[in-house]
Amino acid sequence: MSRRIGVVVIVSGICFGGCDEKSTDVAGPTPPRILTATVTIQPSARTLATAAFVPNPVTLSVAGVLTWANTDSNTHDMVSDTGLWDSGRMASGASYQFTFSSRGSFPYHCSIHPGMVGTVVVQ
Repeated sequence: MSRRIGVVVIVSGICFGGCDEKSTDVAGPTPPRILTATVTIQPSARTLATAAFVPNPVTLSVAGVLTWANTDSNTHDMVSDTGLWDSGRMASGASYQFTFSSRGSFPYHCSIHPGMVGTVVVQ
């Protein structure tokens, strides 16, 4: 009498062709590039603290251009906390643009009304 022997092989976790733990089969969506944005300085801004700038924080992509538009009746300025930009004094109705060339979080304030603070996030 002949005897048959069954062999069961379990294969798990085999990867051919340069696989590693971080590889995935499905690529996620690419976030949209935000190349322009406008921050509005609100009426009565000097009393609004972080709500003086809308939106706050504001998000841009690298090489994005941010425009600050003064809709308040008072003069304001936008000064980077790190010295990256300074808009100079902006009367009511004036605007200022700055192009962001690197990623990071950039806090700023109005030097005339130091309680007015905002942040630009560049991704």
